[in-house]
Amino acid sequence: MALLLTVLLPGLGHFYVGKKNLGIKYFCILVGLPLAIIFFVAHPLTRIPFVIGYGFLAIGLFLIGLSWFVLFDSYKSAKSFNRHRKLKTHSSLARKFLLVIFIILLMFVFNPGSLVIRHTLQAFKIPTITMKPTLIEGDRVLVNKVIYKTSEPQRGDIIVFKYPNDPQLAFIKRLAGMPGENLEIKNGQLVINGKTIQSFTPNGGYFNTGDYGQEGLVVKIPQDKYFVLGDNTLNSRDSRYWGFVPKENLIGKAYKIYFPFDRSGPIE
Repeated sequence: MALLLTVLLPGLGHFYVGKKNLGIKYFCILVGLPLAIIFFVAHPLTRIPFVIGYGFLAIGLFLIGLSWFVLFDSYKSAKSFNRHRKLKTHSSLARKFLLVIFIILLMFVFNPGSLVIRHTLQAFKIPTITMKPTLIEGDRVLVNKVIYKTSEPQRGDIIVFKYPNDPQLAFIKRLAGMPGENLEIKNGQLVINGKTIQSFTPNGGYFNTGDYGQEGLVVKIPQDKYFVLGDNTLNSRDSRYWGFVPKENLIGKAYKIYFPFDRSGPIE
């Protein structure tokens, strides 16, 4: 029982056998410390120096080793605890069984790590050079998955979305055109409703290519859809080729590089 409770939540097994102070210490180290590191790394303005970054990796290895030790210690403590207590009645065992089921349900529903991954924050690895120089192949980025549930996307955001032609694939591009706008790529510049937008034009400008990026073509963006472009315009398959991104396909906004450590920092 203590071993199972420890697997569910570090320190809980030691509470079960009466070692409350030890359980609190293990909980603070194995839950509190990783959460503190996650919040530090996830902060949009945090830059991670090389030494600190690999220090975090060393802490991670230490925590893995400590987790195994805590599991073993909870098992030993439970054996000692069982030797010094009377056998419980069937009703008591039933109550403990129901308690474990309840804890499992709570951990499944309210587990902080799973909530963060599924609903708030997600890490992605950049697989190609289509967003170079802003993002290069191998960069690891953090994506805010909540922001577009509480606010509207903004032009210039670097967004992660489900590829319209294959929703199993996740793409990352820069948001260039908003719903209802008229968009044209003219002389390498992005022209929106007749006005030139220069705030994020890549060096060399945008190339006229693809069915939706031809020279002289003004594209009307449908409602609840977006036009996206890669910063590496010569090597990016984006809305110029395959059209628009539906609003429901948006996953979130990429806001920070967290690895490699020498490139860590906010994405602009």
